[in-house]
Amino acid sequence: MSYHIEGKDIVINGFEKGISDSVYSGVGDMRNMEIVGYPGEASVTLGTAQVTKPAVYNAVAFTSTASTDRLTVASMSGIYAGTAIVLNTSSSTGLSTGTVYYIQNIVGLTFQVSIGPASTTPVNFSTDGSGTLTTYQFSGSSPIAYYADNTGGLAGINSVFMTDSEAKLWVFMNQVITDVPANSLIFMGNIGGVAASGIKTITGINIWNGYLFLFGIVTVGTDVADVGDLLFTPAAAWDYTWQNLSTRSSNGVINSLVSSEDGNLYWISSDGLGSLIETPGDSFDPGDSASYSLANGDALLLPEEDSANCIAELGSNLLIGAQKNFVYVWNKIDAGFSGLLNIPDYYTSFIVAASNNAYVFAGTRGRIYITNGSGIDLYKKIPDYVTGLLNPFFQWNDANFGRNQLYFAFSVRNSAGTLQDLCSGAWAIDLESDALRMLNKTSDAAYAGTVRMVTPRPGNNTSSPVSGILGNSIAIAYYNSTASYIDYSTSTPYTNYESFLHTEMIPVGTILDPFTPSQIEWKTSAPLVAGEGVRVSYRTNISANFTQIGETTTAGVLSDLYQTNFEKVQWVQFLVETKSTASTPSYARLTEMRVRDWPSGVNNKN
Repeated sequence: MSYHIEGKDIVINGFEKGISDSVYSGVGDMRNMEIVGYPGEASVTLGTAQVTKPAVYNAVAFTSTASTDRLTVASMSGIYAGTAIVLNTSSSTGLSTGTVYYIQNIVGLTFQVSIGPASTTPVNFSTDGSGTLTTYQFSGSSPIAYYADNTGGLAGINSVFMTDSEAKLWVFMNQVITDVPANSLIFMGNIGGVAASGIKTITGINIWNGYLFLFGIVTVGTDVADVGDLLFTPAAAWDYTWQNLSTRSSNGVINSLVSSEDGNLYWISSDGLGSLIETPGDSFDPGDSASYSLANGDALLLPEEDSANCIAELGSNLLIGAQKNFVYVWNKIDAGFSGLLNIPDYYTSFIVAASNNAYVFAGTRGRIYITNGSGIDLYKKIPDYVTGLLNPFFQWNDANFGRNQLYFAFSVRNSAGTLQDLCSGAWAIDLESDALRMLNKTSDAAYAGTVRMVTPRPGNNTSSPVSGILGNSIAIAYYNSTASYIDYSTSTPYTNYESFLHTEMIPVGTILDPFTPSQIEWKTSAPLVAGEGVRVSYRTNISANFTQIGETTTAGVLSDLYQTNFEKVQWVQFLVETKSTASTPSYARLTEMRVRDWPSGVNNKN
């Protein structure tokens, strides 16, 4: 319960528990609010912004001046340092068509180009000329699908690597490299169609022993692992067809991990599990077959009638989630799987290991299971209430772990199969309190669709895991039917009532004895500052719209009281919306609400 009776007051609190399993037994919904840092409070959390993407320039005319090594265009709108371009045509000696160049040293409508976004040496060309250029664009008809967090393995830079639906590789950094702005996308290579057997769809990505591995499907349907050495020599050192994976890998789903127990790289696809093991005493070199041993999908075989979807490591075992209602356990030694966990849901989408347990995201009813490797139990059900639907169809989009939080995303469809926009964003469960809430809605608030990536956002140097982390430290990727987007946490809280919660649906009366309260009061733990506000609304049944009771935007107040505008009700539920400000915020730290004039002598009804 999120309410109790004190004298003649109904007191509503317990917000730190997050969303309850039922709207009749606790908080019904909670979005864009922080409840972990200060238990007992529900405050406005830090918001998100969209990552800067390269501008769309297609065959734009330029002139080139040899004396300054500068190119000039008619407009620089949307162009930033680090933007990758290719010259479609060029009449200047020393400027080549088809080469990836990076814009730097922008002055007005002019700029220089370099080979690599971190290079400080501009390309020198010897004659004036002209031509056309095109930017490499973050695009495609589907969202980003896969990511890898680099925590210091490559050039000491923490980055999030990702691919778009056109098989272009990008890096997202929350730091400045030379004059490349923070929170911008940098093009790293055009993987699709580079060679005759070039990858058309990237289905997996990971980092191992200083190399970035991409798994994907080529035109003939064979999976390929690519390896390239980074940062920052995009495309130049890529081996686009390093290894062919098993021809049994037909479903195109490739999920991989680097083992913290033995240091090996493992991946699954269809009915096979592959491994890449560095030769003891040697250093991995993709060009030296003696430096590694490779099992191309043959390290472990699943039953032919099943197909693998995901992989996780729990202790010394690997857990493989599949399309049937099993999680397979493998000790990395036996010829076959060493254990079998049976769950009451088909199709395991993700498994996330955290501490001594693993969390299994399975089925279409919003269920998360917990396992210690030998048994499995239901851990959490996403309440149907938060979807606004009766019997919704859930689809898990992504799941991850960081900062003692389970991060995940899901989409929901109604009975007609139509995607709904209420749940699109980053969700989290605090593993200490088991509190469920939506951390951040997508910055496109009307977005209804699939969120393809929710990942903890890394810091910006390896000496401090905190440096560079803002807000909830997440990145969210999605596609809104016209373009792909990535949201990132900012240092500014929400300022337009995006933060809200629904209280419990409270049974305050009966048909013979309805309840009429006199006042509604709210309290915060710190005074509101200028630009902040609290807004309270109510409804008397689960299907009704909320009606506003009052709003307070007065700086310096810790609480306020509103006269109620409803009477003789059997049920009441409140919507509390809060907003903060970018200037010295208090974050509108809500602690409780009170409903006045509960009849004296009446038993506690909760």
